[in-house]
Amino acid sequence: MSVQLALVFFLTIVVNLIATLFFSVRIAGVRTGRLSSAVALFNMLVLLMRLSTSFQALLLAKHIERNLHTGGDELTFRMLLLAATFGSVIGALCVPTGQRLISRAVAGLGFHRSLPRLLRYTVKAIRVDHVRDALRWPSMHNVTQLRESRDLPLGMAALYGFANALLTIGLFSSLYAGYYAPQFRMTASNMSLLINGAATIIVLLFTDPFLGVITDDAIEGKMSEGYFRRCIILFVLAHVAGTLVAQLLLLPGARLIALIARYV
Repeated sequence: MSVQLALVFFLTIVVNLIATLFFSVRIAGVRTGRLSSAVALFNMLVLLMRLSTSFQALLLAKHIERNLHTGGDELTFRMLLLAATFGSVIGALCVPTGQRLISRAVAGLGFHRSLPRLLRYTVKAIRVDHVRDALRWPSMHNVTQLRESRDLPLGMAALYGFANALLTIGLFSSLYAGYYAPQFRMTASNMSLLINGAATIIVLLFTDPFLGVITDDAIEGKMSEGYFRRCIILFVLAHVAGTLVAQLLLLPGARLIALIARYV
């Protein structure tokens, strides 16, 4: 494996880890009652995720250009999707720790009133025991309670999982389509914007408003924190499941993109 391809695997893990960790922001927002501050802090990681996605696309496109004559590199793309699943699983395991660290950072932001000041203080004051105290494994009790809970938003979670599957294959399928239609690979690669756009529309129209409502209800005490956490766990599991569904959509998506690229 080349250094460039190894970096693509690493960036894939990072992107999906950060995307999954976003659920810890909502829990931290409920615990602190300051959702906007939690989101503002997490936006630093979002910038890192977008930068990683840009490098990921660049390096993977270069890999395809070098291997275009082989007629396909399915195994590499399957492994990249597994890396996406791995990153999502790691992110899911880190949600309890993440929400504790973000809660502390929100309190610090409220005191320092400035992100640069908070970062400067954190660099000076951070200690290993601070991180160790925040470390928590997910409670299996919360997961097993999903079987007993009623009125969980299963349909909304399934829709989110499908949207995440589209987001996962958006880049990979559009680049893989270059193997099916080499003469139109530039057109095909740009169609990732359409796939990601469709997935984003689903998220913005349906799942994000729903998550926003239940987060506000939990903050205002209209919903129990236990039920809210179970909903978040359900969506985290849907996020991981979406990366697995992406395995089924990778090649059909690439063939469809290649077909559209020929006639667009």
